[in-house]
Amino acid sequence: MRELNIYIKNTELDSELILSELSEFAKITEVHKDGANTLSISNYPFVDWDYIFKFGLNENTNFVFLDEYIDGEYPRDRFIDSGLSYTLKEISTCRSLPLVNYPKKMTSANVALLLDRDGIINIDSGYVYKYSDEIIYPDILEVVKEANDLGIPVAIVTNQAGVARGMYKVSDVDSFHKHLKNFYQENGARIDHIEICPFHKDKGEEMWKFDSLLRKPNPGMHLKALSQLMCKVEGSLMIGDKQSDRINLLGLKTLLLQGDYEITPADDLCQSRQELCQKISNYLNNLLDFS
Repeated sequence: MRELNIYIKNTELDSELILSELSEFAKITEVHKDGANTLSISNYPFVDWDYIFKFGLNENTNFVFLDEYIDGEYPRDRFIDSGLSYTLKEISTCRSLPLVNYPKKMTSANVALLLDRDGIINIDSGYVYKYSDEIIYPDILEVVKEANDLGIPVAIVTNQAGVARGMYKVSDVDSFHKHLKNFYQENGARIDHIEICPFHKDKGEEMWKFDSLLRKPNPGMHLKALSQLMCKVEGSLMIGDKQSDRINLLGLKTLLLQGDYEITPADDLCQSRQELCQKISNYLNNLLDFS
């Protein structure tokens, strides 16, 4: 078991409770100043502590949460300080590691199935916003059924830059997803949550022209979805068909479908829908089996 110093900056926090909970993950020593190998705590949020201990303590790290706000009249997002930081050694460089900000304490350690939409759930004809049952792939519907049966929550995470470009509206995306969820339900499957990114960093209408943390490969949509589903990052599985579906989030697993988009070859790349669905099924049933 690793050794770790804990510096509780906020005197209003219950230090006895904190030290007791974190002692499950390391041999803890309470200290009263920041220094080498020290986790500093000024806020004690609902986070996945196991995730922090696995991914956050190998270099100087500032842990951050996704925050949504209004800039004038426009929706925006940013990372904010979570109240947690780690000092491996006293050097000036420090990375930022995003965390899921859960609305309450986690009581289970479930994983989620996270699906890109166009090209995975439905035929991708370019900026799709008009719903039709005929464009829905039946194979992924069966995969979602399997996830439902296994008690694994399912979320859609989809870039929708057609909104920014003025090609359709958020209400059109919402209408598409309403019809999609109804179709799935009628066929015995369930989508538990949907996140969209309507932004583009340099194209389209001004209110949507923003370098958003929601836009894949940024992890914003995934952080939001996992928070709502009360699922952990580590072991959750992202399915997509573009290079941008390799999300910048440590611990998140990926399977990609080779289609019309250029993707850097890697072990997560599938050459057919049949191979993709089989590997998703293997993963859902075994969680560590990509064979």
